[in-house]
Amino acid sequence: MKAFNIGVSIAVAVLAIVSAVFAFLMMQKNDATQQGWKAFVTEINATAKALDQKSGKPIAGQLSEKALGMDQAEKLGATLKQLSNRANEVVKERDAFADTLCRIGNKVGATDVPSEDEMCALETYPDGKEKIFKAVCTAMSNRDSVFKKLIDVAKKQYNVTIDAGALASGDTKAITPLVDAINQQADESRSYESELNNIAKLVKVDFTKDNVRNVSEGVRTAIRTLEASKRQLERDLDSAKRTIREKENAVQESAAKVTAMQSEVAKRDQAIAAYKRALGLAEAGADEMPWLDGSIDARRAVVGKVIDVNEDYGYITIDLGSASTVEQKLGTKTLLVNPQLARGMEMIVSRGALGDDAKFITRIKLGEVGSKCSTADIPAESEDIKKGDYVYVSL
Repeated sequence: MKAFNIGVSIAVAVLAIVSAVFAFLMMQKNDATQQGWKAFVTEINATAKALDQKSGKPIAGQLSEKALGMDQAEKLGATLKQLSNRANEVVKERDAFADTLCRIGNKVGATDVPSEDEMCALETYPDGKEKIFKAVCTAMSNRDSVFKKLIDVAKKQYNVTIDAGALASGDTKAITPLVDAINQQADESRSYESELNNIAKLVKVDFTKDNVRNVSEGVRTAIRTLEASKRQLERDLDSAKRTIREKENAVQESAAKVTAMQSEVAKRDQAIAAYKRALGLAEAGADEMPWLDGSIDARRAVVGKVIDVNEDYGYITIDLGSASTVEQKLGTKTLLVNPQLARGMEMIVSRGALGDDAKFITRIKLGEVGSKCSTADIPAESEDIKKGDYVYVSL
């Protein structure tokens, strides 16, 4: 708002300066005059840029130094008119904004709403703006307090939950549950009065709301008996409803679990079929599955060799370790599986690959297991182990 008033003041001052400078230029055109004119044009352009900020309707480009040059004297009046027009627009929007703020203050019931003139004046605008802001905040706080009390009453008295967000947004449907509960209570009340009237007729007593307390003991006894029966029936009904709901929930949960399990089985069947297709296996009759790390199948495929024999210290070194893998052919794919060799695992040493010509040498137990090689002590009664002997996992 302060920028609006400053813009108007600058526009008026600029128009006055233009008239004086233009008259001066008609009398004498010298270097000092040209410098003054340039300063004048610079200020005009700066003022236009200030008014352009976030306006969406820029005019600074039309009030450039070139457009306001001394050689544009004939067009100067029309060009500068844009600045005064913009100042008038700013004043108009300022007045409209001040009026809107005042109407907002009155709408929310503020007691000390500033006048429109006070909202336009630079000295009183900040205080007036703050008053309206506080009035709006107070109105919103009062509204929220009323909403909270309404929500609490609905919950405590009628066991109805009202959506606070929907209520605050002005959604009239937010209180529909409460209205329905009140109407239901009214219907039940009317029904109850009708039943009382029927009872009174049975015992031949005139029944009205005014003489309920004066009816005979027979009616009171009948009413108490009826109320007791009614309460018991309501409790039994509520209990039956809860039992039914619990059974229904149990059935729904069981059905949901069955559905979920069926869905999971279908997904896994699809995944298995996809794996089989990816591995080039026939979907029907192909029961071979990938080996697991550390499985018997993976260890059965382990084949290593002795790469060093240290007879002085009584141990051998083999080319198998914790990072060693074996290959499994699945269709067109080859999987690498880690047999997970570990300390203490028993292995067989043979001379030659397993087959008719292989010679059993001894059994060893792994000692230190590295990533690519391992060591094992040479048994006391073992035949001589040689470099190049084969090593297999003992299963």
